[in-house]
Amino acid sequence: MAKVEVKPKPGHKYQLEITAGSHTIIADQPSSKGGSDGGPDPKELLLGALGACAAQTILMMAPSKKWDIQELTVKVSFTSNGSGGQDTYTEEIEVKGNLTAKELDGIKKMAERCPVMRAFTGTKTVNASITKI
Repeated sequence: MAKVEVKPKPGHKYQLEITAGSHTIIADQPSSKGGSDGGPDPKELLLGALGACAAQTILMMAPSKKWDIQELTVKVSFTSNGSGGQDTYTEEIEVKGNLTAKELDGIKKMAERCPVMRAFTGTKTVNASITKI
């Protein structure tokens, strides 16, 4: 089970410390929205998680598939279609190497199977609880 802890950073309006194991990540809002611009906003973190998952999945599979990946970049963007409409996430995979069309298709399919991508599809349950401390 994956687990993180999120707490407001003292002295900042929206800045948060996200603790994941022994790692700390800062999330914030841009100054135009009243934040300190001390880190990516939550939506950017989500896009980063999607791109990182796709890239890691590709890199983990490349040796066993004998894919000659010399450079890899995954760019992820988000477009909101407004109130209640379907949002669109776009993942652009750029790869340099001696790769056939079949291998490029395999790389794309591998990216689509990463665990974070799978979190975007299918049925989900989100349970929230609150505890007064």
